[in-house]
Amino acid sequence: GVVTPHDNIRELISRAPGAIAALVGQVRGEAVDTDLDVNHMAHCALVYCDPDGVPETPLSVLASDEDGFDENVTVEEIAGDQPGVVAEEISVEQYSDVQEQPEDLPVLSAEADPEIVEIFLEEAAEQLASISVAIPDWVSQSGNEEALATVRRSMHTLKGSGRMAGAMRLGEFAWSMEDLLNRVIEGTVTAGEQL
Repeated sequence: GVVTPHDNIRELISRAPGAIAALVGQVRGEAVDTDLDVNHMAHCALVYCDPDGVPETPLSVLASDEDGFDENVTVEEIAGDQPGVVAEEISVEQYSDVQEQPEDLPVLSAEADPEIVEIFLEEAAEQLASISVAIPDWVSQSGNEEALATVRRSMHTLKGSGRMAGAMRLGEFAWSMEDLLNRVIEGTVTAGEQL
């Protein structure tokens, strides 16, 4: 179902395989009928990562380099010495209004190479199979660090290969989940934490 503000991190992550499957189906051009709100799930993941303000790297200010996206660029670095550009902190509510959400991104970029997309779809199926096993293992045994690391690696792979293939919505959703998983692994958020 749809993520509500009362969901905890474990419940949010447990819905990720369904969301990834729906996004992969969209990339394949399938009509996907799901009650999962992928955009809301990604937003919740980012809010869990930074509940007191704007996530460190909002989707709308990711900087590109020749190899793709550089997630470690800050708003201040993007603004640089450009006259009239001011980096400012805004509230979560303001951020929600202006953030480029995964649903605003194309399912598949117009420039996507069909051969690369086909390779990506094969890899995405493998990663989906992996997280479909690892997430239930982690949910049933919260101390299962190996399962959690497997899920994080799969999200990292889906993020990078999705972006490279032009599956931007899937890539950004995987990024939001990876960021959340990094926080769980680091211990800066707990799996049972509620929004």
